[in-house]
Amino acid sequence: ASVAETSKTEEAYATILYYPIGTTGGSLKMTYDYYMYACAAATLGLALKQIDPSRPRVALVTGLTEEAREILSDGDIWQLIDVPQWPEATLENYTGIVFGRKAALWDLVSYKRVFFIDSDTFIVPDNSGQRLKRLESIWELEPL
Repeated sequence: ASVAETSKTEEAYATILYYPIGTTGGSLKMTYDYYMYACAAATLGLALKQIDPSRPRVALVTGLTEEAREILSDGDIWQLIDVPQWPEATLENYTGIVFGRKAALWDLVSYKRVFFIDSDTFIVPDNSGQRLKRLESIWELEPL
């Protein structure tokens, strides 16, 4: 099917949230504020919901607290999809682990097209419709 023939329900916005990052005693330790990232992802989801309410929004999550899950799913902001916990990161494997987390996006086979947006991206909603037109122009691009 061509891009023009794809239904909006066959397309989805996606983001990823995972907790914790780092190791429990290894050489790499990063702090992670799940509340801050959950609020950032909720802000992104709310903006997408306001700008383009007809397309689903899915968040691949692992290891989140119940509070973070509620922040993300309250008001139908994101549909949460649990994915397995990833291996702990070390300085030697950190890059591979980070990119490996995004590989779970290819498991979203119930959609023909997925537009991945980092969870800390900030989209400013507007009332003029310009943001929707810009997002639509991305969806209209032919897949690579």
